[in-house]
Amino acid sequence: MAKEIELEKLFCETDSPFMHPFREKFNEPRFVVEGYKKVAEIRGLKLEEVEERIEENFKGLFKIPKNVK
Repeated sequence: MAKEIELEKLFCETDSPFMHPFREKFNEPRFVVEGYKKVAEIRGLKLEEVEERIEENFKGLFKIPKNVK
């Protein structure tokens, strides 16, 4: 799905505690970057591009001004 869905509509989350990217631990928010890395790899993009785009998607969904960090 990371390859098929438009990047402008994509989100990454860590709500699935048993789907840890390394399989030996529970998942938690600090591992969301592993999802970003996989999306970047699949799409042939830089990690920073994926992080920025997904942050923009999040801010758009929740109506957060773009200048808020």
